[in-house]
Amino acid sequence: MKVIQHTAVRLTIQERLFGIELLSVATGCTGIFMFFLFEPPVDWIGAFCIALGSIFAMLAPTETLTFDKTQQSLIIHQQHLLRHRVAAQHPMVDVKAVEVNTVELLGTRFYRVSLKMASGRRLAVTRTISTDLQQQQRIVRHIRGFLNPPTRYPAAMEKLPSTKLSP
Repeated sequence: MKVIQHTAVRLTIQERLFGIELLSVATGCTGIFMFFLFEPPVDWIGAFCIALGSIFAMLAPTETLTFDKTQQSLIIHQQHLLRHRVAAQHPMVDVKAVEVNTVELLGTRFYRVSLKMASGRRLAVTRTISTDLQQQQRIVRHIRGFLNPPTRYPAAMEKLPSTKLSP
């Protein structure tokens, strides 16, 4: 997961689904091993594994979340090798909170960033879970900073005299 763009009007976060990429590499390596070390018909199974690993690699989706203040919406794009589609679109006012959720599996803590929506539903920002808490907190800071920009010097702004233009 990485932040692609963070401006005053747009925040774009992209995630490549690591699990599918890992599966494609493992399947391809197994196929190469079987293809070169065994004789027919086992080497055909190896060739099939190489082809299957290549298909997994090509079809591994990339998800892009775009928070856009000009459209006042959160747009979730999914991109495959041959297809690009808008998976979901939500109004930004429906986003009530950004959280890092903790999942514990086999004694290991994993983290995932999610958005709490006005309907009470949780929308996962990161589809894959990670053990890198700092990275997940960085993503949360980017989203919170974008949705709730800090007002700079609010007390100083109140003390400034107002100027009126006289006709």
